[in-house]
Amino acid sequence: MRIRPALAVIGALALTTTAGGLAAGLTAGPAAADTDPGVLIIGGDTVASAPWAAAVFNGGGFSCSGSIVAEAYVLTAHHCINGNRMSVRVGSVQRSSGGTVANVVSTASSFDLALLRLDRSIAAPYPPLAAVNPPLGSTNTIYGWGQTCFSGCGASGQLKSATVRFDRLSRDAEGGQALHSTRITGNAWYGDSGGPQFYDGQIVGVASTADGQAIQNYASVANSIAWIRSVIGTGGTPNPPPPNPPPPRTDACTATYTLASQWQGGYQADVRVTAGRSINGWTVTLTFSNAQTVQQAWNATVTATGSTLTARNVGFNGTLATGASTGFGYIGNSVSGAPTVSCTGS
Repeated sequence: MRIRPALAVIGALALTTTAGGLAAGLTAGPAAADTDPGVLIIGGDTVASAPWAAAVFNGGGFSCSGSIVAEAYVLTAHHCINGNRMSVRVGSVQRSSGGTVANVVSTASSFDLALLRLDRSIAAPYPPLAAVNPPLGSTNTIYGWGQTCFSGCGASGQLKSATVRFDRLSRDAEGGQALHSTRITGNAWYGDSGGPQFYDGQIVGVASTADGQAIQNYASVANSIAWIRSVIGTGGTPNPPPPNPPPPRTDACTATYTLASQWQGGYQADVRVTAGRSINGWTVTLTFSNAQTVQQAWNATVTATGSTLTARNVGFNGTLATGASTGFGYIGNSVSGAPTVSCTGS
């Protein structure tokens, strides 16, 4: 176990979305009796659905948490890689069942971040990766299958989550920039290594170190976003250019809806907004044949009313020059056919 001052590298168990913690570089071990119930790290909630979640296994045994971020890439922590045969289970909140299992064929790392390349492509709602760190003082959410107590228990069987407060920048286990946060409803401990930290629907950090009681440091995604894009950008096939250039647009804006992935009880959609003239804000309306609810959205504020979803720009992507475009995405409950799409600009 690698120890930093008062912090353990969270390595072998997976995030406990409750109070669980980062794995301190350990694999799950045999349970021992708790001697001090007052320091039990318990909190947060179990997660019912997380199609992006990835449990990471070393030599056949569970070791870390992670997230699928491209069709054949899982993002986790560098200290989770130990040279053994690795595999992942993607799309299930159950650590040992369900989802899709794939083998890891190669790895790449930057500071305490690692990208695992899989032997197959997996369709899933890939969470957006943050290009900037979250605001100081913001409430973030962490996920993982790690221990739910300080000692004497193993990895959680079901994915858990907890909220934390980002209070300053720090360093991860490999010396890279990290997000230092403190417990609100729970904190990370053994087995949460590699699990994601979310803010505003985007992955902002990856579990690196923790003290098992209140503090955790998550490797900054924004600090390594160029490296991440350079790696996962080689894993897919680029879309071919259209055979003819699109005609000039005269309307304020248009929107294109794409069903990115679908699973039992949910789906992910991506929407591209293109300005026909210079606009300072946009609203997209999606009308379906069935009632809609929104579980999560990014790069837009999305609300549901019956069978209609209304998406409005957020602060950074409302102003578009003629011909410029932006995008947003969301996770919904169910979809029956493509919606009618309209866009208005101001």
